[in-house]
Amino acid sequence: LTVNWMLFGSANKTIYSPIPVTKRFQYRDELPNGVVKSIVQASDFYSMRNPHAANTLYGYTRTTSFKGATLGNEKGSSDPSVPSGTLLLYHYRYTSHKEYFF
Repeated sequence: LTVNWMLFGSANKTIYSPIPVTKRFQYRDELPNGVVKSIVQASDFYSMRNPHAANTLYGYTRTTSFKGATLGNEKGSSDPSVPSGTLLLYHYRYTSHKEYFF
């Protein structure tokens, strides 16, 4: 299953605060991003194509576009149709300076 990202920014908060990221970083892009992350059932996993895409034993990838949709790009790291009606992965690109440099 491939899931598109919804990118969140730093909200200009560079100092760590011990509250959840969902409270600290509330500003996001207007539209979902084309980059995906893959969720693969362990019994179907064959290998990783790149950090965003996995190869399955049966050679297919499902998307959140609609039941039975498949992702056909070569790298498998993006879904340009950017389905967002079912599921999105909230990706916090930037957090505080303390969390970035550990």
